[in-house]
Amino acid sequence: MKFLLFCLIGFFLTIGLSAQKTVKILNWSKVGTATAYQLEISNLKGEVLKEERIKENSYIPDLDSGDYYFRVAVVNSRGNIAAWTDKVRFRFKSEKPPILTETQLIIKKDSSGEALLFGKNLSEDLNIVFESEKGRIPIEQFRFIDFNTYALKINVDSSIPGEYNIKLINEDKEILNIAKYLSITGTKCKPELERSKQTYYIEDSRSQIIIKGKCLRKDLRMKIFSDTSRIIPEIVTYEDQANLSIALNYEDSEEGKYQLSLESEDMETVIIEDFITLSFRDAANKEKYIIKQKEKDLYSVLWRSALVPGYGQFYRTEQGYTKNESWKLLAYSGLFLSGLVYGTQINSKASKDYNNLLNEETMEIFFIIAPVPNTLPAQASPGIRQISPPPPANPPPLPIREYALLLYMQTQQKKADVQNQRNTAKAVLGLSLGIYLWNLSDAYLFHPGSSFSFKDSAFFMNYENESYSPANFKSKGQFSLGYQIKF
Repeated sequence: MKFLLFCLIGFFLTIGLSAQKTVKILNWSKVGTATAYQLEISNLKGEVLKEERIKENSYIPDLDSGDYYFRVAVVNSRGNIAAWTDKVRFRFKSEKPPILTETQLIIKKDSSGEALLFGKNLSEDLNIVFESEKGRIPIEQFRFIDFNTYALKINVDSSIPGEYNIKLINEDKEILNIAKYLSITGTKCKPELERSKQTYYIEDSRSQIIIKGKCLRKDLRMKIFSDTSRIIPEIVTYEDQANLSIALNYEDSEEGKYQLSLESEDMETVIIEDFITLSFRDAANKEKYIIKQKEKDLYSVLWRSALVPGYGQFYRTEQGYTKNESWKLLAYSGLFLSGLVYGTQINSKASKDYNNLLNEETMEIFFIIAPVPNTLPAQASPGIRQISPPPPANPPPLPIREYALLLYMQTQQKKADVQNQRNTAKAVLGLSLGIYLWNLSDAYLFHPGSSFSFKDSAFFMNYENESYSPANFKSKGQFSLGYQIKF
């Protein structure tokens, strides 16, 4: 009896240690005289859930996660239960996936947003997300009560009424997804964003902005603009309907105050004035940035002029880098296209005439090698006067050889004409190419950001009166027209 009591004391101590933390397996000290162990597991209400006889001194329960009681009795060699231990409370964490016992959760917009989630096999490391195509619901508080209950509070002021799916996520792995689980009832809310009220420096090029708001949706289209410029949001990340982050690229934007607009197909446009301000840290940085932008825009000018002659010059006038260059778009493109079309037409006509000449030369060779009958009159005897008959009313055709000679002479003249046409076409097309190349040179040389920049270059027209004689009312002057380049 003393031996059995000693074993039970050690047995109890082991049970106590095991019950102090969440366990996945029940174990106790082995009793030498035991042939088996009688195990009983009950819930906190005292209801027996399992009762088994096992031979080992450990047991893996097939239970849902939660708090339970268990006790163990030693079975002797006769199969009788010697004694029961006291009930010991333990917390068990199951490997079963979590489930929610309620089919839907309803929260009103005019409520506090507090709610309880009831289920099974819930755990402290779960992350709960409510989302739909409109975005995520912002959760302000999230608290694990036990394996069957979670308490949470959502931001109803920032949430859009509608139905939302619930997702249970553990270590970035989705383990449960129930469609339309949460329903928020109430009137529609209008998207709002807090003003950033911050100044961003253009020379930094990019910034990441975290903004808070209300009723933010995934389908919102965002624009950030001023009267003369625009900022392009590169990445807009919707954390939930109350928070979003924006990656802004304002490398090519101008300084000033910018407003933000939120647009969607089923709502009126929301405008937020003075959303952010762009500026420079100091005048030196501004000057460096302007020079850098001009150098960068040089390539924009060049590819535009390469695409359409004069378009790059027009573009830099619109950007304010130069003055009065808009006329070059019509001048360069007009001259280039006119020369290209005219030269192509002349060259096409020359090719057509050349093909016709090849046919005529073939006919000419045929006539030269053909047998020619003698059509000349016989020679008169010496001393005999021969009287020529009057010419016939319709003169006979030329002999074949004379005709062939005439055809040859006409062909040579046409060859010369064709060659002249080709030379003219080459000259016109060459002039068009020269205009195109000068257009590119103009785009590069006269750009403010070019290393070979020229200043105050323009066409000029001038008339100078050199002398004047009052006696004979005569004057002498000089008229000049040209292009002036100043280094």
